[in-house]
Amino acid sequence: MDNNAKIIGKGTWIDKLASELINREKNLGRNTKILRVESGLGASGIPHIGSLGDAVRAYGVKLALENLGYRSG
Repeated sequence: MDNNAKIIGKGTWIDKLASELINREKNLGRNTKILRVESGLGASGIPHIGSLGDAVRAYGVKLALENLGYRSG
């Protein structure tokens, strides 16, 4: 492991993703006052359990953005 590695947020892949998202938005000159996350949800039931995964990941990104000091909705 690189001793100079910087730990982002709590050190998870989702914290790294949130950090990259923030950097991208800043580089594009976009407003970072509130960062919105979205997820698509389909029909309910076992065949559509993947939709739950989308919602959970989106919520995780929201939490990571907030942990890094940004408002997210």
